[in-house]
Amino acid sequence: MADLIDVLPSYDLSPWRHLTYSLEKKGISTAELISFDPVEIARKCPLPLKEVRRMAAAVTEALKAELARQSMPPPARPQGQNDARERPAKKLKLEHTDYPPKALQYVKTLDPRIDECLGGGFPAGSVCEIVGESAVGKTQFVLSLLLAAQLPPPLGLGRRTLYLSTESSLNTVRLNQILRAHSQYLNLPLEERPSTDNILTVNAHNLEKQEHVTTYQLPEAVRRYDLGLIVIDSVAANFRVEFQGASPKVLGERAVALVKLGRSLRKIAHEYNVAIVCTNQVADRFDDDQTRPDKFRLMSSQSQSSSQSTQPQADGRPTPNQQHANSAARMQPPTQALKQPPPATRGSTLQPQRQPSAAHQARKDEIMSLDFQQRFFTGWGDNPDWSPFEHLKTPALGLTWANQLDARIVLKISSTLDRTAAGKHQSEHDSYLWSSVKRRRHLKVVFAPWAAPSMDEGIEYELEMQGPVSVEPVGKKRSIENEEFDADDDYLGEDEESGEHAELLDPKYWQDIEDEEFP
Repeated sequence: MADLIDVLPSYDLSPWRHLTYSLEKKGISTAELISFDPVEIARKCPLPLKEVRRMAAAVTEALKAELARQSMPPPARPQGQNDARERPAKKLKLEHTDYPPKALQYVKTLDPRIDECLGGGFPAGSVCEIVGESAVGKTQFVLSLLLAAQLPPPLGLGRRTLYLSTESSLNTVRLNQILRAHSQYLNLPLEERPSTDNILTVNAHNLEKQEHVTTYQLPEAVRRYDLGLIVIDSVAANFRVEFQGASPKVLGERAVALVKLGRSLRKIAHEYNVAIVCTNQVADRFDDDQTRPDKFRLMSSQSQSSSQSTQPQADGRPTPNQQHANSAARMQPPTQALKQPPPATRGSTLQPQRQPSAAHQARKDEIMSLDFQQRFFTGWGDNPDWSPFEHLKTPALGLTWANQLDARIVLKISSTLDRTAAGKHQSEHDSYLWSSVKRRRHLKVVFAPWAAPSMDEGIEYELEMQGPVSVEPVGKKRSIENEEFDADDDYLGEDEESGEHAELLDPKYWQDIEDEEFP
């Protein structure tokens, strides 16, 4: 009887709760219940014959009622009277235009800089992902979206929201804090403010229930409650528990389940114009070269080899690097070699084509590898200023899940030295100073068809009482008590303002003096 909810999602099983366990244990399906002899079912389970007959008759009547409802024709309208929903469509019918007839609707974060980075927000009809490590603020973002989606356009969708939790229940205390602290909600009349009553919540603490909810219950809930936003927090929790290990069989089964989940979510988003936002977890990534990512390591090796080859030896002979560079320059890429015929020699015999060197083939294989290509869709390892102190991460569920998404938003957290507490001229490499650290969070767009990828680290933000709030870029000057100062430095003294003896304040001079005195 496990398929009865799939056949009749709105059917109430509470009157037959004492029968469903035995029926499921014996593998009795809905079709067998209404087609087999009740005596045979009662003997097989075993169950009271009278109760089995009553349940079979009730399920049969419910199926007939559902079929009658679906086959019922729409009510006839009087002649000359059109449906009010059809009249705007006829008026908006355009011809010979390049613009879509319907503009995108976004669920905004209510922060101008973050919304600008996201290209307007999270659009309806798409499946987006917010990925990041623990304590970076993924749940804080989706909680803010659950309230913002209730606002009328253009700030929201003016519809209810649903929160599908796979780890913990909905934090209503935090939602009320955001409602009481955010100025956007406080400026609205009380009857127009978002409410926690308009947020539906479902808990799915195992993969079987999660698949059932996303496949059968979500479409019915969207139609019944007019949902505009669905949040899944988080999508990777049940998959990590269900599929453990890295064997080909486990990975294959997980890929099939991920494709099924992605197909169900995209169908709901496209058919009902719903915005779906999922949170995802990350795993540590370990590379062979811990100094910089693969693509920049390849660039640096090429630049170093070219710079070393430009210096000839003392006797004027070319260095081995020069000889290797000259021979590599004379070699043609395989694509060009196919276009030009190979040179011929006497005796009308053709020379065989020159094969690429082992180093060239190794570099080509490395570029086509997953470790090199994942910088395009993971959000880690694509910054040229990456340092070895930054731990590279990889979003959970792999490339299969990334192909199911319309957009991926990465949230990063890093620790920097708090110079206000540790001192201005102290070095960041002193380990004892890292007791005074400041956590910095950044938001970055990895890929999205409606927004450009973020450059460098993206947008810095902080988690405040009203939710995620962007931070002004470091170095922007502001005025406090009619005195200008730089946000990254302390107040400027008289010598610094006048520029006198400015070279003495350069940290490198102080560092050299300390190194000589204290080797």
